[in-house]
Amino acid sequence: MQNFIFISPNFPTNYWQFCRELKNNGMNVLGIGDQPYDELKPELKDSLNEYYKVGSLENYDEVYRAVAFFAFKYGRIDWLESNNEYWLERDAALRTDFHITSGFQTSDMPRIKYKSKMKEYYRKAGIATARYHMVDDYEGCRKFIDEVGYPVVVKPDTVSKRASTGFVITPPMRKGIPPIRLMTIQLRATVTNPSFT
Repeated sequence: MQNFIFISPNFPTNYWQFCRELKNNGMNVLGIGDQPYDELKPELKDSLNEYYKVGSLENYDEVYRAVAFFAFKYGRIDWLESNNEYWLERDAALRTDFHITSGFQTSDMPRIKYKSKMKEYYRKAGIATARYHMVDDYEGCRKFIDEVGYPVVVKPDTVSKRASTGFVITPPMRKGIPPIRLMTIQLRATVTNPSFT
């Protein structure tokens, strides 16, 4: 039987269904989360072979120890997933540290974490991508907008708890109010024109 560690199987609340189907397909489903076991949905409890509660999923050492416990108790871990973009790097680090080869490793992170890096791989595969510009300063953003036109979308280049999910900028309504000043507060943001090249 293959061992599958599901990180944060309780959030979002519909994730128990992934665990159910993994178990239905013969996997030994091992959950790691920060919610007390007694508070888990009954459907999730029924879908897990075992659950390990950590104090915080943000604490790599705690989650590492949980994976080590499962590896000691059940043997080689074949899969480790959270299905959550926020945990991409942490999941990759755990796979790398425990030699779990069924998913992204730490070395894969730049090309899947950063929107600016992904575009290179899309182009190589022949997939049209929206033009973009890495936010550098007001003048650089202004030049990009002059080239591609409005509207533009400003998004963080990567997922971060501190970064917003992005916003759309349209032409200024009144002369002299440059809406792209907002871009300069985004750390490592990308400015994208929705048209494809």
